Amino acid sequence: MNIKIRNAIRNITIAIALLTLIGVIVYNRINILEKNKSDSATINFNSKNWIEIPVKINDFGTFGLFDTGANICVIDKAAIGNFDVFVFPFNLISINKKSRNPFCIIKEIKIGDVAFRNVLAVILDLKSDGKILQCAPSDIIIGTPIINQLYWKFNFTTNSLFISTSKLTIKNHTHNNSFSYEGSLSYQSNIVVDRIAHNVKIDLGHTASLVLPMCFANDTTGVKYSNSEMLNAHGTYYDEGIKNFTDIVLGKDTLKGILAEYTNQQQSFLGLGIFKKYNEIAIDPFEKTIYLGELRNFSPATSIYSFGFSFNIRNNQLLITRVLESSPAHKSGLQHGDTIQRINGICAKELIKTDYCNFTSIRDSLLGLPQINLRIIRKTETIISLKKESF
Repeated sequence: MNIKIRNAIRNITIAIALLTLIGVIVYNRINILEKNKSDSATINFNSKNWIEIPVKINDFGTFGLFDTGANICVIDKAAIGNFDVFVFPFNLISINKKSRNPFCIIKEIKIGDVAFRNVLAVILDLKSDGKILQCAPSDIIIGTPIINQLYWKFNFTTNSLFISTSKLTIKNHTHNNSFSYEGSLSYQSNIVVDRIAHNVKIDLGHTASLVLPMCFANDTTGVKYSNSEMLNAHGTYYDEGIKNFTDIVLGKDTLKGILAEYTNQQQSFLGLGIFKKYNEIAIDPFEKTIYLGELRNFSPATSIYSFGFSFNIRNNQLLITRVLESSPAHKSGLQHGDTIQRINGICAKELIKTDYCNFTSIRDSLLGLPQINLRIIRKTETIISLKKESF
């Protein structure tokens, strides 16, 4: 080996060692819990879709979305101008195996009176068209680097949150059930679904109850759909799958009639829909245990009472984005991809040009009615009238 090659190898080794040392120093100086401030707090939160917690970012009030599926904190690109943050001048961190994104250091984040300093956060466009967070008040996603430093107790009856740095706090509360998880940046646990063991990711930033790989779907039961819209904290994605009523063994509880989403992803998820069935949950990252309170008058579903379809704005058109098999919509011949010209007398062009958050509110109101009328354009114009049924 000649001298030039040896010198090149030596220089590369030194550079890697220096970068590693810098990385260790930076890592040990970020996401720091401020020990000399309050070690506990009780606050109220929003829980319409996700868990959204009031926070202060450098004394600027906003909301943070609680997400155990995020192994790093995320801040909205459009919001960083409101905060005094240091933005690194290059893209380094990859989210969801897509293009690399810039990141920043937030001087302080306060949840109640509990403060964190030098919080590392990825900068993402969370609220552009097609992103589900567009209509949410949160400007930041609270990920596991912060979650892992506190004990969290959510009461879904009163929408109140108690947080504490104490490992002994859990001893002051009683719960009916519990289960353990593994991992630090990503929470994994083993559960049983229809007598089959699954390793699931505990993702409280996902609105679904249960998401399973397509290979576990049973073609003889359940409700088929195509190109469904699946929602998580990072936006909307599309997939094909099957919905099925499922039994889940979660700790000591057996939950019957759970609506599962089957997708072509290989990862299984246990989402917020499951945990909202309890009056309260407590997450203890020190013992890696989730404690469950009483079930909230949860009666297992045996059928769906619905029109069996959904719609959204796509490519400046109002399109059918989901049709459930055996539903009134399916029986009427409604298909995924159909273009809506009018719905209950409202012109599609009027809905398309309205503010997107207003659109979602109008859509929810329309789908909440007992009857709905559609004028559909496929090859020819078709008028469809639907009444809600159980199926």
